[in-house]
Amino acid sequence: MRKHYIDYLRAIAILAVISVHISRILYNGFGNIDMLDWWVANLVNAASRFSVPLFIMISGAVLLGKPQNTVEFYKKRWLRLCPAIIFWTLFYLGFDFYKTLDLGKLIWYLKIGLLLEGRASNHL
Repeated sequence: MRKHYIDYLRAIAILAVISVHISRILYNGFGNIDMLDWWVANLVNAASRFSVPLFIMISGAVLLGKPQNTVEFYKKRWLRLCPAIIFWTLFYLGFDFYKTLDLGKLIWYLKIGLLLEGRASNHL
């Protein structure tokens, strides 16, 4: 049975994530923009920070009551997440290398140094 309130919560969380990302542009402009604009961006940013915890709570609520053992649970998630993690890690590494075109970085990329150090990208 579909829980419609979960869909509404997801929509609210999505809008809050968008608000965080949009307000960041003005928030990072502290000193270069009008203080009123900065304070509005600051309030919007702070008020929207509930989005990630809300997504986590939604995930937990959706999983409640599902009869699934631990191995099945992790196997199912691993098979869905692993290709995406590999793709986006390689994408960000390639984009960063293309952006800098630094031979020293190429050597690190070939050694997979950034992956081993956990520095592929801020988003990962």
